[in-house]
Formats: sequence, C-alpha cells, structure tokens
Amino acid sequence: MTSGEFLFIRSVCVPGQGEGAGLYLYPVNGGKNPQKLVDSTRVDDGVDVFLAKPSWFSDGSGFLFLGGTADTDWRPSLLACDLKLATLSMLVPAAPGTGIQRFAVSPEDSKIVYCLHNDDGRDLIDLSLDLPTDVELTTGSKSCFPSF
Repeated sequence: MTSGEFLFIRSVCVPGQGEGAGLYLYPVNGGKNPQKLVDSTRVDDGVDVFLAKPSWFSDGSGFLFLGGTADTDWRPSLLACDLKLATLSMLVPAAPGTGIQRFAVSPEDSKIVYCLHNDDGRDLIDLSLDLPTDVELTTGSKSCFPSF
C-alpha cells in the first residue's frame, strides 16, 4: 500500500505540520502535510504512542508499534496499525509489572520477537500457524536488540 512514505513518531506539536503527538506518514518527497495515522493520547479509548522504532509489514499495508492503553494501565504493549482497514489492534498486551521494550518482525512477517523490560525473557510469536503461538525463547537476559 505504501510506496516510500516515511513514518515518524512525533512527541510534540509541530506548527503547520499537523496537530499534536502521534504517528505521522510523510510523503516520499517530504513536505509539510503529513497524514496523522495514530493520535497519541491518554484517554480511555486512546493510545499513548511510545518513542520506539515502528516496523512496517513487508507489503507496506501497515506497521507494528509500541503503545499503551487504558486496558494495560498505559504499559508499553505491541500494537498493529492496518492501513487498508484503518484499524488498530492490540497484539501483545503488557501484563502487570512488565512492558515490551523492543521487537523485530521477520522479513516475511511470519514471526515477531519481543523483549520484556523487566528482563524476564524474550518471546517469539509464530504467526504462520493457524493459531498464532507465543513461545518463550530465553529468560533472565540483560540485553535485548532482536533482529532478523
């Protein structure tokens, strides 16, 4: 769906370039008229977008990002934005006492690795299965920069 657009997280208001914090899509040639995709807000039905690198789906139809919701008490969770359907979905909600620190998506979008910030482990979600499965890969590690 996308063809070279740039996805930026904005944590402050930039006069003349959209209003407020959130995730913005800028045209491939740049410009001052970005499209706001996700509003960053802490209201009951909102998402607080975290300053962590989002990851595009390989076909450009959407992306994954970290954000908190009222349901997770604003802890960093893994969310998906589907640009075709114009929807947001919670993929991995942060459990009490945890939060997702970083994540990586495999090149064919079939797997996601994510790390919890309380250093309890690294998990892999296998999306290629009929019923996606979340499997613990490691425990007790002190660093986390997953990559495929």
